[in-house]
This record gives sequence, C-alpha cells and structure tokens, in this order.
Amino acid sequence: MRWLVKRRLIWAMAVVMLLGVVGAIAAVVVVAGLWPAGGDSQQATAGEIIGGGGGPPSYLEPAPLVSGDYVPPWEKAGAIERGIAADVADSKKPRFAGTLGEFRLYGFDQPFSVEKKRCVAVEFPLVTDLKFNYLPPGTMARGPQYAGVCADGSVQFVLQEFITRNTSFNIGYEPGERAFAYDASAERISAATIGGRPAVVIRPPIEEGFGRSWAAIATDNGFIVVDAHELPLSETIKIAEGVECESC
Repeated sequence: MRWLVKRRLIWAMAVVMLLGVVGAIAAVVVVAGLWPAGGDSQQATAGEIIGGGGGPPSYLEPAPLVSGDYVPPWEKAGAIERGIAADVADSKKPRFAGTLGEFRLYGFDQPFSVEKKRCVAVEFPLVTDLKFNYLPPGTMARGPQYAGVCADGSVQFVLQEFITRNTSFNIGYEPGERAFAYDASAERISAATIGGRPAVVIRPPIEEGFGRSWAAIATDNGFIVVDAHELPLSETIKIAEGVECESC
C-alpha cells in the first residue's frame, strides 16, 4: 500500500537521525466492570481481528472509516527534513516534570516511582465507550477499540489506534489521576481549555505538524488523550474535541 511504503521511508530517515528516542503510552488502574463488551458492529468483524485475549487486538488490514485523503501541512510544504531536524534539536532541550493545571506530566525517562500505580494488562476485550465525532479524511482503524484488563479484573485504559496515508494517532481514556508521560521539551507544553474543560496541549516540533503532539482533556473521572504523529496541533485538538464518552 502506498501510504505504508511512504511511512516506512519517512521513519527510516527519522530513525537514522533520532537514535535513542523512544515513546510510551501511560495507563491507569480502575474499578472492574466499568466497560461492557463490544457492540454488534465490532462483533460482526471478529473474523478479521488478530490478537485479543493475551495481546491487543488488531485488524489484518486497516479498516477504512472516513473517505478522502488527509494531506498534512508538512507534506504540502516538503518539510520532512526540517521536521526531523527540529525533533533532534528539541530532544536536547530542558524537559518539564510536575503539575500543570489539573495534569501531572512526567517524561518517558522518569523512574517508575513517579508514575501512577499500574498493573500488567493480561486481557484486551473489545469495548465501545469512546465515540468519535471527527476523524481526518482518509482515517483507517488499525484495530477495534479495546480495554486493558489486569489479572484482578480491573481495567487500565481504553484505546483505539488510527492511521491515515501519512499520519497516525491514538485516542484513549485513562480514569483516575490525570497524569501521563510525554516526550517533548518544556517549551512545547501549554495549559489550555478544550470544549470548556481544562486541558493540556503539547505542540509538535514544527508548526506544520511533523513529529509528535498531544491533547489531553480533563473529564469527570479521568481524562481523554489524543497522541498523534505527523499532525499539526490544530488537527490533534480537533480530534480531541470530537471525542464523546459517557463513562468518562
């Protein structure tokens, strides 16, 4: 597929220049039984799903959700090399670890003791908690929406992963403490308000969006977070604004 070949080439360039930079997704422990089993639409596609049970489920092939083709600003401007260079420069700048508004932020390189208490997920059942009112043109789902369930039956997180021809993003919900790990310089972080709720946004290294960005929105029981690659911050925020979750 054209989008996959192109993405591999882009990240081959990035890996050469960004050796040692790694990423992770934060998760938390909550009360068991909060999320029901997946809906009929997800059950109907079960034959196309691989994984599940002992590992996160995914589709054999990405499932198209939105027609069209999203072309991010960095691609229009031919800014790949500039974006990679900005990412490298950003990795050498001071980080922030602490509280910003209603969120506690910490870097991927922080010791485990600064993170939330968490368990190891052993099951990944399909769920339907998160609804999406906006996804970019050309969005495909890499797999169904699922929860991470621990050995004691408690649930860590809800997550779904998406791609377009040239970008990717995860949409998740984490109950409990509003705290998550990130990998960006302190100057890229800002407190914000999204949809009338307290939020934190983390800009990508360049305005056109090449690199990683986050938008986290406080909810009654935790927070919703969009973790995006190769999207401008405006698009990441737009995705976050469109997320609905009754149990959140």
